[in-house]
Amino acid sequence: MEQILEKAASPLTPVLHLGAPNITPFPYQRDALAQVLTHYQRGLKRQLVVLPTGTGKTKAAAMVATFFRKTLMLVTTEEILNQTVAACQELYPDCTVGVIRGRRCEVDCDIVVAIINTVDLRRDKLAPDLFDLVYTDEAHHSTSPMWQRVLTHFTPQLLLGGTATPGREDDLRLDAFWEAIVFERSLADAVRDGHLVPVQAVEISTDVTLSEVRVTAGDYNERDLSKAVNTPERNELAAVKLLEYAARGGTIRSTIVFTVTIEHAQTYAATLRAKGVAAEAIWGQDPLRAQKIDEFRRGVLKVLVNAGVLTEGADFPFVSCVQVLRPTRSKGLYQQMVGRGLRLHAGKINAVVLDLVDNLKRGQRLVVAWDFLANTAGSTREELLSPGQIEARRLAEEAKQAAEERRAELERERRLRQRHDSVVLDQSGQCEVLSGPLNIEAYDRLVDLLAAPPHVEYHLPEWLHTRKGLEPATARQISLLKHYRLYTPGQAYCKADAWTMVECRPATPQQLQQLIAHRFDVFAYRWTHKAAEVALMGRRARQLPADPRILAFLSGTLQGNPRVRTSAA
Repeated sequence: MEQILEKAASPLTPVLHLGAPNITPFPYQRDALAQVLTHYQRGLKRQLVVLPTGTGKTKAAAMVATFFRKTLMLVTTEEILNQTVAACQELYPDCTVGVIRGRRCEVDCDIVVAIINTVDLRRDKLAPDLFDLVYTDEAHHSTSPMWQRVLTHFTPQLLLGGTATPGREDDLRLDAFWEAIVFERSLADAVRDGHLVPVQAVEISTDVTLSEVRVTAGDYNERDLSKAVNTPERNELAAVKLLEYAARGGTIRSTIVFTVTIEHAQTYAATLRAKGVAAEAIWGQDPLRAQKIDEFRRGVLKVLVNAGVLTEGADFPFVSCVQVLRPTRSKGLYQQMVGRGLRLHAGKINAVVLDLVDNLKRGQRLVVAWDFLANTAGSTREELLSPGQIEARRLAEEAKQAAEERRAELERERRLRQRHDSVVLDQSGQCEVLSGPLNIEAYDRLVDLLAAPPHVEYHLPEWLHTRKGLEPATARQISLLKHYRLYTPGQAYCKADAWTMVECRPATPQQLQQLIAHRFDVFAYRWTHKAAEVALMGRRARQLPADPRILAFLSGTLQGNPRVRTSAA
């Protein structure tokens, strides 16, 4: 404690009301305490400390308590209350620790640990100046109405907030209430310094799209999200990958899974049990919640699938795998989830984090573990394609190979075959159309160097390689196929096929004539309507006219030539 006082810029008189803490703090905890005391001496009475989940926020706050005669520690759940009481008793064996919960209201103690909901109901019976220090856990909630009622009721000498995620709730800024973040440590810092375990991050892409999921209060709408992600296919993929990455020597790592809703948690737990995994779902009002948590601690259960229960205050240092089935845009929520698996524990060398990554609108992305842990010592990253992406990549490779083979074949034809018409040039450069065969060398001399089709970007719709693409073509798509004379009566068309045929339809004969006149090669390459459109627009934009010699050649000899390629690549 003397080291902490020495670090403080304006050290307090070393009056330790509870005595010295019964543990040796980590260096970063000493630094945090020193900053709290320094800023307190400078007059800051509402301070925020940011420490990652699993790095001892509660114990750091309890160490501050020894400098004040009476302390209130506000928590959110029964589990966190029990953990906080145990931490205080470990730090100060001789001090008295009381609780405010249910019917208990033990305020005549050195440290009082209270559930904030209970304090909100009883605040009128608690004197505003009853406590010298008020500490609130999970302080990122402090802008909500209930928290504001409780925190503004008391008038302590110091109001201290602790959080792992200094995010924003309901678009209200934390700095509207807190005066300053006096100390901050990131998740990457804690892993890099060995205070949390390194991560094996696995990003598993799915064929699920979230483009239709609404955003409510900055994150995905739970009802929409659950409907999108709670599918048999996605749950099966998640279960298979959990068995693949979390199995060690025939056993499954102790795993916490985060889902969207209770139904989602129950469905996924059933999927795991069907594969022989000891898994159970828990939620806030689950009557067997305490029993399941106890079985999980004892190793009877290997996987705990939760819906909004274990994001805060869950202390399971033995957990070495976290699976995130609940996509989120919130960095704060994500850190709360992944932090459940990063605590140090005997025999634990790393944590596996399995992120299911769904498809989003262009320019959007989900929060994943690597956003926080990139380049930390010992951490690794692996990205897995979804079945649909694997199939799409295979088809693309096959199409590319087929196109290269066809291009080579056409090149051979270009060099070996003769055309039906011929043309010669006189010395003045004027062309004369002659009857008889025209070999390709003569045509090359006429048009100099022929140009290949330009590269064309096709903006693929998000649904093209998903199940939606396999749905029957719409009436409008069928109408377009008929309009462009691409429709075959009696043949079934899916949305993906119809989209591809319309977008990649062949160039028209008129386009081909213009392409030849502008010195493009329509014999060796297959031109699409869009490629022809792009090429001709480019020439017009640069004000490059068609070659009159070639126009003369076209008017007399190339009309109806069967060797002009007009089909799509």
